[in-house]
Amino acid sequence: MGFEEERRAGIGGSDVDDALGELPFGCARRLAYEKLAVPPDYPEEKALLYRRGHDLEPLVCQRYTEETGRKVVRRATAVHPSIPWARVNVDREILGAKDVVVTTQDGPQELAEPGVGVLEAKTHAAHAYARVKREGLPSSHVLQLQWGMWVRDRRWGSFAVLNPETWEMLTFDVAFDPELIARIEPHIRAIWERIQRQDLPDRLDPTDKRCARCAWRHTCQGDRLAAAVLPREERDVEAAYRPELADLLADRANVRATLDEYQELANVIDLRLRESIGDQEVVSCDGWRVYYRGQAGRRSVDMERLRKEFPDAYAACLTHTKPSRPLRVYAV
Repeated sequence: MGFEEERRAGIGGSDVDDALGELPFGCARRLAYEKLAVPPDYPEEKALLYRRGHDLEPLVCQRYTEETGRKVVRRATAVHPSIPWARVNVDREILGAKDVVVTTQDGPQELAEPGVGVLEAKTHAAHAYARVKREGLPSSHVLQLQWGMWVRDRRWGSFAVLNPETWEMLTFDVAFDPELIARIEPHIRAIWERIQRQDLPDRLDPTDKRCARCAWRHTCQGDRLAAAVLPREERDVEAAYRPELADLLADRANVRATLDEYQELANVIDLRLRESIGDQEVVSCDGWRVYYRGQAGRRSVDMERLRKEFPDAYAACLTHTKPSRPLRVYAV
């Protein structure tokens, strides 16, 4: 059985957030298309950022070994001993680990005779890496490692999260959470059974951001997507077909999403700055000077009133803007 056939034979760790519909990317219907081998409308494998995590995985594992002294090994696909649709391809397994300290509700706890562990290797750009340090791991990462520990019957696992922009890496151990698996397994089982019956889960609203990133968005939404996102006056304009632009546009979408997350992070930092500065209007520290002063409102002209009450003056002051050619991109 080839790798893709193995992936379609059950639910793996990277499928769990899809089965649960976890934000920001999870979608059970997208998972169904993949498992049923429905050809994607827009294959993603050539997009550069899509390949980053896969290509850097061996380097992350090497760094993990260097920093922890633990030996890691690659394993073939594992199947749960009693649930044949529950499968996993873990990034690596960890052998001979000592001093395994996991976080529990009662605080840090050292595992006696921890045995073999499961390693989850991740790469995150600076904005996402900072978010992990500030807020913790996204739920998709947590679910993926827990699923791998459950299928492989391991008591603990470890994360290695690399920021490829700065080469900084964060590592920490976590304990297996059987209560989490007990809560999510029935729902995932139900989704898998629907997929086996070719009973597709409900589609998302076409304005959902997840649809714009989906490789099956046309198969799923059809004309609904264009009707939801294209300006009305643009829908019937004839477009030249340029298939060679697909990879470039996929990379653009990934970069734009990254920019949005950077802006969100910048907004959070600015909010913390304002809260820290408080009522002070000017503050400084080594290398920085910050102004946070109240300002009088800017004066402006009521153009509508000017047009109605002084039409001649309004007409005399009208100016024509220079022609422009803005770039607008829509996922349809």
